[in-house]
Amino acid sequence: MDNLAPIVIFAYNRPNHLLKLLTSLQENEILDQTDVFFYIDKAKDSIAVSKNNEVIEIVNRQWNFRNKSIVIRENNYGLKKNILDGVSEVINKYGNVIVLEDDLIVSKYYLEFMNKALDKYKDTEDVWHITGFNYKTPYLSKKESYFTTHMNCWGWATWKNNWKQINNNLSNKIEENAIQEFNFGNLIQNNYQQILLNEENLISTWAIFWYQTIFLNRGLCLMPAKTMVYNQGFDGSGINTSKQDYKLSNLNNSKVTRFPNKVSETFIYKKFLKYYFWKLKLNDFFKYHLKKLVN
Repeated sequence: MDNLAPIVIFAYNRPNHLLKLLTSLQENEILDQTDVFFYIDKAKDSIAVSKNNEVIEIVNRQWNFRNKSIVIRENNYGLKKNILDGVSEVINKYGNVIVLEDDLIVSKYYLEFMNKALDKYKDTEDVWHITGFNYKTPYLSKKESYFTTHMNCWGWATWKNNWKQINNNLSNKIEENAIQEFNFGNLIQNNYQQILLNEENLISTWAIFWYQTIFLNRGLCLMPAKTMVYNQGFDGSGINTSKQDYKLSNLNNSKVTRFPNKVSETFIYKKFLKYYFWKLKLNDFFKYHLKKLVN
């Protein structure tokens, strides 16, 4: 593979998580052919200063990158602005990008999968997004990767022509008759709600606007049948994740050798995914009412 995509890593206040991410990246054979950019947000308080100093020390260690660039923010950007600015800066220079946050762990074939997918679909208008993550859903044995309309931002990639269209305009919301589809059959109810909460300045998130952009353009997202990314952030350390039971699959450490030639949504996967979210929703319902009974 020539002209490998750069990696952008966003880090803040979680040295132990970052160390696990970089250690997992080291297992990828093509890492030494890859340029890596770090964007480290400025600490908000004295505790974060100490943790961020550890983050910087880890980043400054000898890692097996082709080139390393480090941006330490002079002001606290927050996750949304840090990611939007960082991704835009790198993708405008290279034309594509692989994006990781510090709470992820990747498999040893993650970079190979992402780069092959970026190369294969670079001129395919309907493909907007590549992710290395998949939920704990039944494995489709005849497929190693497939397309979905569901966007996931845990270890993802895209191209400049798509990213430049990101819709961060709160007034351009989803039409009322499309809200159910945007919410994945109302099984992920917080999708549309996130837009409203951002509009009211109650939260500040970025991924929902990237998903909105893909959705409005009827874009497709490629994902592996077995996950190549694990999110270690469900330990209460993250900004937009909480401490909870979240059934994540173990990392797939096998190569993905087959990519779909037909660019269309895999509807059987959509059914599996809806069932997965339905189980999560049902589980949350029973936990909530059980807690009320106990209290």
